[in-house]
Amino acid sequence: MSNELINALENRVTDAVDAIEGLRSENKVLKEERQRLEEQLRQLLLKIEGGESDSPEPTTSYSNPEPEENMDSSIGPPEIGMNRTATDF
Repeated sequence: MSNELINALENRVTDAVDAIEGLRSENKVLKEERQRLEEQLRQLLLKIEGGESDSPEPTTSYSNPEPEENMDSSIGPPEIGMNRTATDF
């Protein structure tokens, strides 16, 4: 019986090693894809900014525009407004 347990453990270890190797391979592919996408994003940001820049990272500023004065920020009809409960959804 001890031999059977050792064989079962060996099979599990082999399966785990195979899974780890597969994950490492997939991780490598994903890292390469990420690098490609980051470079593509860099190029698009440079294009949006209107030209080439000497800095390796394009600088982009983001602003949070103020809501228009006559815009209602409540949710739903005025009689309900923000007084909703979890059962309303």
